Amino acid sequence: MLVKTRALKNEYVKLMISDFSPKTLEFYSSTSMSRFRQAVYDRLNFSHVVSSQFQAFKLKERAKQCAFYDAYHSVREWIKRVETLKTIIPILMDSFTTNGTIFESFLTSKRLNSTQLKPFRKATGVDCFGDRQKLSNFFLNNFIFQVRNMFLAKNDFTWSGSNSCSNVSSALYHYIKQEVNSLTCDDTFIEQVSGGFTRKKKKKIVPVESDDLLEYFFSGYIRKIQWNTTKKAGRVVSSWDDIQNEKSRTNPRSSKIKKLSQDIERCIDGIRGFFSDIDFTSLNEFKKKRKIVLDTLKKPFMERFREVNLNHVIFKAFQVELSELQGKDGQYILKRLFKPSFPRIQVFTLNSDSFLEYMTRRLQYKVRELLKEHFLTLEFMELVMSQLSEMKDIVQELVRLPRHETLSISIMNRDVYRETFSLKPDELENTYHVVKLGLVSRDFKHLMVRDDKHRLKTMKERGFDPLLPRITLKNRKVLLHLPFQLTRKKKEHSKPSKQVPETSVEMGIDLGLKHLATISIHDKKNNTEMSRYFISSRQLLDMVFDDMTGKFRNQNRIRMMENSKYRSNIKTRLIRLRQEIKVLQRKKNEYEQRCLKKKMNQYKKRLKWHKIGRDLSQCWARVYRINAQLVNHLNNCIMKIARFWNVSTIKVEDLRFSTHSRKQEAGFFLAFWQVHWFHSQAQLSIKLQSKLHGITFKKVPARNTSRTCSRCGKHGIRSGKLFSCTHCGFQLDSDLNAARNIVKYQSPHHASFGASH
Repeated sequence: MLVKTRALKNEYVKLMISDFSPKTLEFYSSTSMSRFRQAVYDRLNFSHVVSSQFQAFKLKERAKQCAFYDAYHSVREWIKRVETLKTIIPILMDSFTTNGTIFESFLTSKRLNSTQLKPFRKATGVDCFGDRQKLSNFFLNNFIFQVRNMFLAKNDFTWSGSNSCSNVSSALYHYIKQEVNSLTCDDTFIEQVSGGFTRKKKKKIVPVESDDLLEYFFSGYIRKIQWNTTKKAGRVVSSWDDIQNEKSRTNPRSSKIKKLSQDIERCIDGIRGFFSDIDFTSLNEFKKKRKIVLDTLKKPFMERFREVNLNHVIFKAFQVELSELQGKDGQYILKRLFKPSFPRIQVFTLNSDSFLEYMTRRLQYKVRELLKEHFLTLEFMELVMSQLSEMKDIVQELVRLPRHETLSISIMNRDVYRETFSLKPDELENTYHVVKLGLVSRDFKHLMVRDDKHRLKTMKERGFDPLLPRITLKNRKVLLHLPFQLTRKKKEHSKPSKQVPETSVEMGIDLGLKHLATISIHDKKNNTEMSRYFISSRQLLDMVFDDMTGKFRNQNRIRMMENSKYRSNIKTRLIRLRQEIKVLQRKKNEYEQRCLKKKMNQYKKRLKWHKIGRDLSQCWARVYRINAQLVNHLNNCIMKIARFWNVSTIKVEDLRFSTHSRKQEAGFFLAFWQVHWFHSQAQLSIKLQSKLHGITFKKVPARNTSRTCSRCGKHGIRSGKLFSCTHCGFQLDSDLNAARNIVKYQSPHHASFGASH
C-alpha cells in the first residue's frame, strides 16, 4: 500500500508540474490544506488519477488526498527554487560585466563574499509567492552553483561531437575546440605549474620552491606507501589475534580460520610489493623496520632523480592531459575543464618507475587544475552570457523534478487512521498499543506499537494529546512519527510556560571549535563578571553540572582519572566519519567514471552503486545523530547554568551571514561543521528553550567580537586562542573576550560597545 502511495505521489508531481505556468502560480501559494486542495486537487480532477503499480489495490479517496499533501508541498518548493533561479540569472549576468572576478568565481566554483552577494540578497528577499525569505550566503552561493551546473549540463559535449546534445551552441562548441587545439606548454605555463604547489609549515600555507619540488613529491610518495602498508600490517596483526582467539574456543570454526589466513596472505603479498624482506610480529616493529628501509632508500632516489629535467616531465604531463581530453571516450569537455575530478593515485610498488609515474600524475592533476584559467576571456564570457539568457526561459526544463523515494504517508484525516492507545500495561512486561491503517476501502491493517518506556502514558499524564502522525517504512520497520499537542488552556499560547523575574544578570555565549561554548555571566547593575564557563565535549558527556555549587564534577571520578580511554572525544569521531564519507564519495565518483568510460548508461541500477550509496547514507545519518546529541546536551547545560545564576537575558552572536573558519586553521570538516550545522542548530535550540523558561533571547552583531578589547573597547590583536590589546595591554582568552563583548553589547543609541571592566 505504501509502494502504491509513493507511485501516486510521483504521478501527482508530474501532473502538477505539467500544469504549472505563470498563470497558475497563485494556485500553489497557499499552505492551507483546504485551500490548495480546492485550487489543485479538485481543479485537476486528481480523484480519478490511478498509479501504474499494484493496480489490484484501489486506494480510498481520503488516502489519495493524504498522498497529494506530500506531493503538493514538494512541487511548491520546486516552484520556489525555479523562480529564485530565474531571478538570480539576470543579476549574475549584470555582475559579470561590472566585476570580472565574479565571472572567474562562477566558472571555477569559488564562493562569493557578502559584498558581492548584496544584489542577489536584495532581489531574493521576497519569494515568488510574496512571502519574505532571508537566504544566507551559503544558500545564495548554492543557487549560483546550481546555475553553473545547469550551464555545464546544457552546453557540454564530447570531443567527437557524436554524443553531444542537439541544443549545444555551435559558437561555444567551435570556440572551445579551437582554444583546446591552440593550447601550448610554453615557459610561462611550465613556471605556473611548478610554482602552484603548497605545503604547511609552522601552521601556515607556504609555496613550494622549484628546487624543493622533487623532495616534496618524494615525501608525498613515501606517505602513500606508509599509509598503504600500515593499513595492511595492522590488518595482518589483528587477523593473527583473531585466529588465536578462534583456536582457543572449544569448537573453533575452520571456515573462519581459513578466511582469516587468506586475508593475511593477501595483505602480506601487498606488503612484499613494497618491502620484500620485512618480518614482524607487531605493528610497532613493522614501523621501525620500515623506517630503516625508507631512510636508506631516500638518498639513492634523490641522487638519481636530481638529474631528471622537471620541465620535460611537466611537458609530458601536459601532453598526457591533452590527449585524454581529446581522445577519451565519453569525456565531456566542459565538465573536464571547469569541474575536474582528481582520482586517488594508486601506488603498488616501491621503485623508480613507480615514483616517476606518481610524480607525472601529480603534475598532470596540476595541469588539469590550471587549464580552466586559459578560458577566462572576454569572448568566452559573452558566449556564456548568451547561453545564460537562453537558460532563463527554460529553467523549468533544466531543474530536476522532485521525486519521492521514501515509503511514507502523512495522515491528514481519521478515515484512514485509527488508534487505540491503552495506558494500562498488559499481562506481558511491555505495553502495546494498536494502530489501524486503512488506505484501501474496507480493509484496515492492525499494527502493534511497542512502548517499553510508557512514553504515551507519560505524555498523557502531562496533559498532551496525540495528533495525526506520519507513517514511514524504513529498514523493514514501520515507524510511527507521532506529534503531541498540549491540551491545557492558556490565555496566550505564545507566552512562556515559566515566568522568570527580571534581574540584572545576563549571559553571553560565544560558540567555537575548541570549546563548544564559552559563557560569561555578567551583572549589568554592578558591571562585573560573576562567573565564566568553558564548555567542551568533556563537560557535556563526561561531567555533570552541580546545581548546589554551580560547577562541573565528574560522573565517575575514579574511573575517569585511572583510565583515559573512557574520556569522550566526540570531535575525533566526527572527523573520522567525515574522512570515511570522503572516501565513499570518491569511490562512488570513480565507479561512475569507470562505467561512463565503458559506456554503461544503466550503472545506477547496479548493486555496487546501491551498496556504496547505502554506506554513504548510513555515515551521514551517524553524523546527524552525533550532532543532534551534542546540541541537546549543550542546550541542557546552558539552561542549567542560566537557572543557577537566575539569568534574565541570553545573548548570542548573529551568525546568519557569517562564514566558516579557514580550512588551514580548523581543518576541512570542523570549518564546515562550525557554522553550517552545529552553531545554527545550537542557537535555534537555545532560543526555543529560553522562550519556554521565560528568558529573553537576543542576537548581537558578530562583527569584531573577538577582536575588540572587552576592557577599553578598542581593536586589538587575536593570535589563536590569545587576545592582546595594543592600547591598554590587556590579555585574555579570545573566546572569553568575545563572550564578554557579547554580553555587554547594547544597541547603538545606548552605551558604547566595549564597556569598562
